[in-house]
Amino acid sequence: MIELLALSVIMIIYVVYFYYWFKAFRISAPYYPTSAKTIKTAIRELKKHKVKHIVELGAGDGRVAFALAREGYEVTAIEFNPILVLIMRVRKWFGRYKKVHIIRQDFLKLNYKEYDGAFIYLYPKVMDQLAKKLTQEMPKNAVFIANTFMFHDKKPVVVSENKIYVYLNEK
Repeated sequence: MIELLALSVIMIIYVVYFYYWFKAFRISAPYYPTSAKTIKTAIRELKKHKVKHIVELGAGDGRVAFALAREGYEVTAIEFNPILVLIMRVRKWFGRYKKVHIIRQDFLKLNYKEYDGAFIYLYPKVMDQLAKKLTQEMPKNAVFIANTFMFHDKKPVVVSENKIYVYLNEK
């Protein structure tokens, strides 16, 4: 009986996880972890600017958010997959990360006025929508770090190794 219950719980977790994984293909990007090398490059680029509160869009398991928090940044991790949000909450609790805030929500429905930095690792089809929203809502000189995929209507101020594109909000 216990084996059947455990198997049922595992199956439910898989179904939920893959439902959101496939849904991500349509609206943003599926979970794909950012490499440690890429995170180091992004942090190096962020340190060149006076950024205090960063929002990570499509945070996945939170590896970027937690790395940024270890560097002293206040980080808000946005993710809509409940399994990945649960993983982040467990990591936050065990790691005692006070500077990481986790929000389970569609990132296109949030307001970004309180953030002066953004880390983005999403598909190109969403990047253009997001560029307009972030430019309007974030303060002047906010820093956008795009991993792998560029904004089409903005010119990066820096193109770094590991496909890191740095943009400044010029409003």
